[in-house]
Amino acid sequence: KKDESARAAHGAETATAGLVESLLPALDTAELGAQGGSGEVLMVQKQLIGSLKKLGVRSYGKVGEPFDPQKHEAIKQIDTEDPEKDHTIESVARSGYSIGEKIIRPAQVTIYHYE
Repeated sequence: KKDESARAAHGAETATAGLVESLLPALDTAELGAQGGSGEVLMVQKQLIGSLKKLGVRSYGKVGEPFDPQKHEAIKQIDTEDPEKDHTIESVARSGYSIGEKIIRPAQVTIYHYE
């Protein structure tokens, strides 16, 4: 019985992940519009993310977080003279999304590199 419920939960997670993947282009567009200062777009973006949270989906990739190659895709490196910033996120080009332990899409980030 435990195996059955675990399989059902995994199936629901997989279905939700598939749905979220199809919505990612709209989420990306809303995120870009919100950065541009449009109040209406910001409201839509918040509603979309709120709905996804109710389904167990989390967005991630924040400035200052430690870089994790399992969750983040480094698209650029910036040199820093501060050893504390080594391998932390400098900026986020595209948010990442996960459901449970499953990564739906890695966050695309620029990271600091200390030499």
